[in-house]
Amino acid sequence: MTKTRNTLRALVLRTRAYRESSLLVDFFSRERGRVSGVQRGYRSRKSQRTIQPFLAGELDSSMRPGLVNIYAFDTTDDLTPVPGDYASGFYLLELIFRAIGEGQEEPDLYDVLLLALAALKAGAPAAVLLRQFERRLLEDLGYGVNFDVVVDALDSTVEADSAERNDERGLRAYTFTHDEGLTLYHSDAPEHELKYTAAELSDIAAENYDRPGVITRARRLFQYALIPLIGDKPLESRKLLDQPYSHEA
Repeated sequence: MTKTRNTLRALVLRTRAYRESSLLVDFFSRERGRVSGVQRGYRSRKSQRTIQPFLAGELDSSMRPGLVNIYAFDTTDDLTPVPGDYASGFYLLELIFRAIGEGQEEPDLYDVLLLALAALKAGAPAAVLLRQFERRLLEDLGYGVNFDVVVDALDSTVEADSAERNDERGLRAYTFTHDEGLTLYHSDAPEHELKYTAAELSDIAAENYDRPGVITRARRLFQYALIPLIGDKPLESRKLLDQPYSHEA
């Protein structure tokens, strides 16, 4: 098979040792989505490591299905988060690795990811930034949460019937399922289903995370919505985020 070479704008998602002296690298490229490649003889070089997660740059590689040969990677930006937000950064990278297939072109998400990492490095609140990214990822890949169902419920002139006033305070409540999205909550719904008031959903839809507890509720909603896209296998980065010493994200 004839190999062609091309230069891609790419971000390093993860690296791992390969055979005796080579390195396996997973990139997220703007032009070709996720790309996996081998840099041969890498660990035998005397130079300092030049390929590691959070580095963005220009990737010179062979263009073929499967593993490509990495000829060069020239770093243009180091988007490594500060130590306290390291787990949050890895969470962003792992979401992309799980959600994007090889060769799946998502140039807008590439730009969004780089902006998110730059904002995280600059000190943006991690919890809000991650919720914004989760939502954008869901929407761009066709799994977005449709909040329109709660619009009428927020009109104070609308009277809900007794079946709709179904949370503990007599307010209209909603549940989320993968098959139906947001629907009115009923008392016979399975216990594992998510349950939200219209006010909570209004805040999440507007990305208004000032009220206590809303950011945590948004986290649960978006991460549950992500399951059909990334699978239900636990993310390694989430284990780090859930550690007591980690910033809440």
